[in-house]
Amino acid sequence: MQKKYTICLSEEERNHLNDVIKKLKGFEQTLDGKKREHPPRSKLLNGEQEAKIIATRLGKPPPGYANWTLRLLAQRVVELEITDAISYETVRQTLKKTA
Repeated sequence: MQKKYTICLSEEERNHLNDVIKKLKGFEQTLDGKKREHPPRSKLLNGEQEAKIIATRLGKPPPGYANWTLRLLAQRVVELEITDAISYETVRQTLKKTA
């Protein structure tokens, strides 16, 4: 059996109580999280382009270099017309997925 209490609140106390209730509803959403309808940014590369970048990385580096650098790889990807433009950071993130 639940106990019921009757409380007399002033107008200021009622307003404060309503503010607390509103904050708690927002607090529940904060705990549960709100799913995004769309990702914050669309993907820059499709799966085929990512595979070509990885394959390029596994190939021999250019003459005069012992290993691929991210900047060299980004330049090579543009030269091979895998994509119009790409930053070395995007190359890094793509290669990191496979590591």
